[in-house]
Amino acid sequence: MELTEITNQIIKYLEGKLPKDEQLQLVQWVKESESNARLYAETKDAWEANYIDASKFANTKNEWTKFQFQIKNVSADLNLRLKKRLRIWQSAAAILVLMLLGYGAFLSFNPIEEEGEALMVQTIVPSGEKSQIVLPDGTRIWVNSASVLSYATDFGKNNREVKIDGEAFFEVAHNPDMPFRVFTKDCEVKVLGTKFNVRSYSSGDQTETALLEGKVEVTLLSGKQVGLSPGELAMANNDRNELKVIQKSVRNSICWKDNVLRFDNTPLSEVIEKLGHWYGINLHLSNINNLEEKRFTFTVKTESLSELLNIIKLVQPMRYQIKGEDVYIEIINK
Repeated sequence: MELTEITNQIIKYLEGKLPKDEQLQLVQWVKESESNARLYAETKDAWEANYIDASKFANTKNEWTKFQFQIKNVSADLNLRLKKRLRIWQSAAAILVLMLLGYGAFLSFNPIEEEGEALMVQTIVPSGEKSQIVLPDGTRIWVNSASVLSYATDFGKNNREVKIDGEAFFEVAHNPDMPFRVFTKDCEVKVLGTKFNVRSYSSGDQTETALLEGKVEVTLLSGKQVGLSPGELAMANNDRNELKVIQKSVRNSICWKDNVLRFDNTPLSEVIEKLGHWYGINLHLSNINNLEEKRFTFTVKTESLSELLNIIKLVQPMRYQIKGEDVYIEIINK
């Protein structure tokens, strides 16, 4: 397709006016190459910056010419403008209201893919990034590093259902007539309106649900069920049919959304996993004995990776090497 034709298609999609069959064609075109994905991101960025209020979208020849000029020139300063910061992607039909961090999130964003009669929206957050999403019902979701959140384009019409692979904090808009449901690899979390955190990476062995406000109901895929009150945390493993409620510092579980990471007598294995997501790195440990017996208490705010490792060295002697996204740590056992 010619540049003008594909640009028109993207704009129609952002306005919510693109027919379903053409939406699927657009998805396939975006997936064909990185340059296509880049054009999609650039067009959406320019559209949002100038016409985020859909009722004011350009409808005259002069305005359209001005808009096309801005799209052609957006690549020149793309790297400067697309630094890590919260952004809003909004469609005129109010189907998508997404707030994403970083350029990586642009290229990883999969706008639509077919699932039965509905289309699915996926927010894919790269390792080391975070995103904030506002759903059509007003629910706010903070999506943590290396996570994928999915929901249908008809969200809020017949159901309020999302799927999470990774970690997310939810502030659910109250609607007693339509419960909000979160599905993970282990369980379903059902709420009416509340604030809670769900951590369920596909690489992990369980789903952790921490409740800050309100009430939630956690149900294993096998059927076992528990209710949570504020300050409680549910640990779910469907394969082992395990579902238990424990008392834990819930705020420590959700502080990541405020760019703080706290560890309180935390096993080294969990520390390694969370730091890997936090910094977007792969940690490789050697000379480890009794991994679960090594526990740490500290807080991460603005420290660089090197600064943090040097702090940890004061508690746990070790050597480390940073090679790009790979960090090699050798524990020195006294």
